[in-house]
Amino acid sequence: METKKPFFDSNTTDILKGIALILMLIHHFFTYPSWWGEGVSYPLIAQAAPYICAPFRICVPVFCFLTGYVYYFAKEKTFIYSFKKIGSLLVSYWMVFFPVALIAVIFVPYRYNLRDFLTECIAFYCPTMPFCWYVNFYLTMMLLLPLLVRILTRSAFFDLAVTVLLIPFFASLAADPFVENEIVLQLRDNITEWMPVALSGYLCAARGLFFRAKDLESKILRNKAVRVLFFLLLALSAAAGRFVFPHLQITTHRLPVFFITADTLYAPLFVYAAVRLAGLLPVPFAHRALAVTGRYSLWMWFVSCVFYGITTPLFQPLLYLPKNPLLVLLWGYFLCFVPSLLLEKEKRLFFSRKMW
Repeated sequence: METKKPFFDSNTTDILKGIALILMLIHHFFTYPSWWGEGVSYPLIAQAAPYICAPFRICVPVFCFLTGYVYYFAKEKTFIYSFKKIGSLLVSYWMVFFPVALIAVIFVPYRYNLRDFLTECIAFYCPTMPFCWYVNFYLTMMLLLPLLVRILTRSAFFDLAVTVLLIPFFASLAADPFVENEIVLQLRDNITEWMPVALSGYLCAARGLFFRAKDLESKILRNKAVRVLFFLLLALSAAAGRFVFPHLQITTHRLPVFFITADTLYAPLFVYAAVRLAGLLPVPFAHRALAVTGRYSLWMWFVSCVFYGITTPLFQPLLYLPKNPLLVLLWGYFLCFVPSLLLEKEKRLFFSRKMW
């Protein structure tokens, strides 16, 4: 049974983005001790970092899954639609990158050469915006989706083969011994790891898998408390699975080695669990806070780069000023959220003037 309506509405999508954004902040602030500058020390967190890094990074497959899921409901899955989405994202990216690059040149000081600067304009080289590698994957994804969706949803077996086998296999053909171009290798790695996750979102929407899961859930889990506990454990298990079993490696004698990412399973499980928890736990304030966070998640993601890129010496001491990890998280959220409000306002003014 296929469905033409989404399992969750736009507000719930924002809640999911808000959850993913907070996980991203924790992931960046605390799970890479090597990124901490002088005077930043959390011994217990540093010991736990190797074990919690991958689970908190589930934020990436969640965003990726949502992109594929939402894409299914686009009225026209064309290159024109893709170029509009790409253009909107790049404008947002440049609105943060250009000012930060200027700050880096004046105050660090840092010197760009023309090649590196132009490459970072499309996020294939990210010393200034280190977390924006996903931007170049998004560009690639939006150019591939109009082609891929033309061959999907023919049969469940075919969809599975394309998503978890054919895409990683063909991407792996650009193997290191034959291709030395860093951009090509980066594209290969991103497509191999993240394109199947985006397609899992698309196929979950196309085949109404979440609706089917809820029908099954209603037959098995009748008690609300049991449901809440089950979905909490499901979300935690999906995140922890990224550490325990991140991927399956396929090795043969004649064909290239390639990986099947387990995020094609973990992402939908985590998203479904989060959606059901949001529905089962009516906490209006938390829902509103997460939804607002989700609406500004793109800007907050971009702004957070200032703490770990070229401008680290300028901004990272400010981030860790409160010392206490919880206060650092709240303070870091504030430092990212306030500029995001201003950036969103400026972007709306920019488009309202019909300058684009």
